[in-house]
Amino acid sequence: MSISFEEALGLLSKWKTESTPVIGVVVFDGGGGTFWGFITELDPNGFVVAQQPTPESKSIEMLFALGQASEFDYQDLREAPEHIRASIRGKVSSLLSMKLGTSALCLYEMERPEE
Repeated sequence: MSISFEEALGLLSKWKTESTPVIGVVVFDGGGGTFWGFITELDPNGFVVAQQPTPESKSIEMLFALGQASEFDYQDLREAPEHIRASIRGKVSSLLSMKLGTSALCLYEMERPEE
């Protein structure tokens, strides 16, 4: 489902506030990669995903510029086909994808294990 910039920013803010773990896939001209972590910084211009949930921690960080974003799409686990739901149930809750200039980014909201 296509969502607005404001809705995407709200979702990212929720994930940041709740220290929700995310896995990301980024694709750009000539390559791409995957990463994991937590959203540690966020403002309307961009956000940072780091492997530790606090900005004070030293870890690998990825910075994404939201100012270049042109499209946002959100998918909840409930919207996935049954065969996909069955394979990711208990692991992934939702997906936020965005087009950032000439690259694409997908952030998977990871489910937390029951405590």
